[in-house]
Formats: sequence, C-alpha cells, structure tokens
Amino acid sequence: FKESINSISMKHFVFEEKTFHAYLNLCISSQEELQTYWRKKLGDNKLNLVQNKSLDGCHVVLEKDGELRRIIWVKDFDWSVRSQATLAHELIHFVWSVLEDKQIPVTRDNEEVFSYYYDYFYAEIWWKLRKLNPKFKKKVK
Repeated sequence: FKESINSISMKHFVFEEKTFHAYLNLCISSQEELQTYWRKKLGDNKLNLVQNKSLDGCHVVLEKDGELRRIIWVKDFDWSVRSQATLAHELIHFVWSVLEDKQIPVTRDNEEVFSYYYDYFYAEIWWKLRKLNPKFKKKVK
C-alpha cells in the first residue's frame, strides 16, 4: 500500500508455533525504534541488534534468563517485491535457526520439514500483515 507501515510507528507481531515451541517476533520499524524497544523490553541499554546501518532487515536470536527471543526485523514493509523478498530472506534464517536448535538437520532426506515450517510462518505473517493493507478489504481465500 502507498503509506508504509514504518511511517506510522513500530509494528510488533508475535507468532507462536507449538510443534517445536518457537516464537517469532516480527518487528517492522526503523533501526532506532527496534533498538529502543528491545533495550527497554530486556533491560539492556548496551544491546545492539543491528550492526550495519544499510541493512533492510535481519534475524537475531537473543537469550535472556534461559529464554530465546527470535526476532525478524524489517525496516519497512510496503508489499513491494523487495519488501517481500527481504522478509522471505530473514524468515529462512529464522527457520534454519529453529531447526538447528532442535537438532534437526536440513538435508535432501528431510527438506520437507524445512519447507513446511517456512510455509507455516510465511502464511501466518501474510495473514497478519494483510489486515494492515487497505487493498485487502475484500475476502481472500
């Protein structure tokens, strides 16, 4: 849509997956908003999530008190091919990270695990983000 989500304020969505008990925090914001939010949330003023100012997105795994927080950050999301590609790219990092932590190797013999896991999260994100897009007022199957 024409107005980007970033121009409104940071959007934070949490997705829960129950098979591997993984949570995904999707943040759409400026780098500054991202840093401020997670520094306050985790009580860590030195936290530096994004090292490179030229990035459009990243995937980060933070641990505090034995709990993992998996974060996908994208600078903006306007439904352009570039925005969707950035989100897809970071989602691949997320899926790989979860499967690696669960000691599930990604090989030709079990690539469907990776594919279905990616598919699940992509669909969940799509449905959540479409609610923010005025173009999707009509029902979509």
